[in-house]
Amino acid sequence: MHNQDLRKKNQFIIISFLIFYLVYLVSIVMTNIQCNYYFAISSSLFFIFIYLLTKVNIQPRIIQICIIVCLNVLILLLIYQSIYILNIFWLIFYLILLGSYQSIKLVTITSIVVTFEIVILAFTHFHFSLHYPTENYILISFTLAILVLGIVQTFFIQYNAKKGKKQVEVQIQKNISKQAYLQLFFECANDSIAVFDLNNKIIAVNPAFEKLYGWSKEESIGHSLPLIPYKRRTEALKRYKEILQGKSFTIEAEEMKKDGTIFNAQLSLSPIFDHEGEVFAVSVISRDISYRKEHERLQMQSEKLRLAGEIAAGVAHEIRNPMTVISSFVQMMQADDTSPYKSYLEIVQEEIERIDLIISEFLVLSRPQVKDKEWVNLIEIIHNISSFYQLEFQAKSIHFEFDYNINEAFIYGNKNQLKQVFINIIKNSMEAIDYNGAIKITLTKQESSYLITIRDNGCGISEEILNRIFEPFYTTKTGGTGLGMMITNKIVQDHFGSIKVFSKVHVGTDVHIQFAFNQQN
Repeated sequence: MHNQDLRKKNQFIIISFLIFYLVYLVSIVMTNIQCNYYFAISSSLFFIFIYLLTKVNIQPRIIQICIIVCLNVLILLLIYQSIYILNIFWLIFYLILLGSYQSIKLVTITSIVVTFEIVILAFTHFHFSLHYPTENYILISFTLAILVLGIVQTFFIQYNAKKGKKQVEVQIQKNISKQAYLQLFFECANDSIAVFDLNNKIIAVNPAFEKLYGWSKEESIGHSLPLIPYKRRTEALKRYKEILQGKSFTIEAEEMKKDGTIFNAQLSLSPIFDHEGEVFAVSVISRDISYRKEHERLQMQSEKLRLAGEIAAGVAHEIRNPMTVISSFVQMMQADDTSPYKSYLEIVQEEIERIDLIISEFLVLSRPQVKDKEWVNLIEIIHNISSFYQLEFQAKSIHFEFDYNINEAFIYGNKNQLKQVFINIIKNSMEAIDYNGAIKITLTKQESSYLITIRDNGCGISEEILNRIFEPFYTTKTGGTGLGMMITNKIVQDHFGSIKVFSKVHVGTDVHIQFAFNQQN
């Protein structure tokens, strides 16, 4: 029997005895029967004693023993101090009360003790003999009643025990089924699930967590893992305190994997309550939404390209014609060797050419996706571009290498635009190398795509610049337009490809271009 259950049964017996005791006192007053002051005083002391026991941190089992012993003593005191044989009914009432403990052992022992007490009372107090037949019948009846009551109680307790056991077994089966289902859901969930205790230590993880964060179950359980980037730890701590107050959150935030990789995640943070309504753990469900963030970024970039294209379509035609006229007059003025403004005219001509370059690149953005596509061999294109830059490679002592292990790499696209992609990237690589460097292009065939890696050992790109490399009009070059890489990205996307740039200052830059093959539009 659990302490909580036993405590309730103790309270029930005390309250029941109190009610019966009050009824007894009222009946005495109403019938003018001489009151048993010893019993009244002893009962009052008993209630005070039991009340004090409940206020002290004492095991319910000890209180149970005190109740059993004290009640038996009180009833015997009542019987010995009263001449009425019917007071023996208190012993039956006492036995009935103890039956609420649902203990066969207790009922059996109590029945034997009570029967023994009645026998003693018969010979010592009520003078059991053949001279008192009425009293004899009453005593025998009480004795038999107690024995029958004990048997009935034993049978009833056994019946309840079997019934309760069956109900418990059914409930256990239900709980097992429920737990099995929840465990199956926990293990098979596509989203990462982790449960933290109040000390921020992990107490449970599912396989999706191991896959997403890179931490194994053995590495996670019982540890506080660095899952949150340093820059958002203050924010996370504030939110954690709010969760402990019972609040739930669904947010988008950056998370960190075991290898230090930062990724975008959708987090569902919820408190877990115990049966008393207190928070004892926190669950965190994580979903990698990097792909969605990348899609949103590409959409935004595409919108910028669209707007730039619309501007370009109008600006190019409105500016180019007057710029052509201006350029012609400048050239005529340059032909005059006696002109005192010849040096200024050279600057003006350079700026006109720069404006023309910007307009030309704008026009690339304004053009719709090219329809005149054909099957193009990437290997052939890269060879042609490398031959085009061969003299510049020699001039800067740049070692160029093109490595591939397949004979052909055909994709469906526009040949001139694809050439422009590799021209822009190789040109950037050469500008990043002062002298005596290396550029290596690797082409490999993957499961459903071709991967081209362009690597140089130039000056590298800082993280700040790298994050903005595809933004329009963003450039660090003197005289640059800031459109080259944006146009490169657009061309790659138009050919169902993707481009990623990785770089480290003073180490070099890697450009990864991936084209899916068998793509036609």
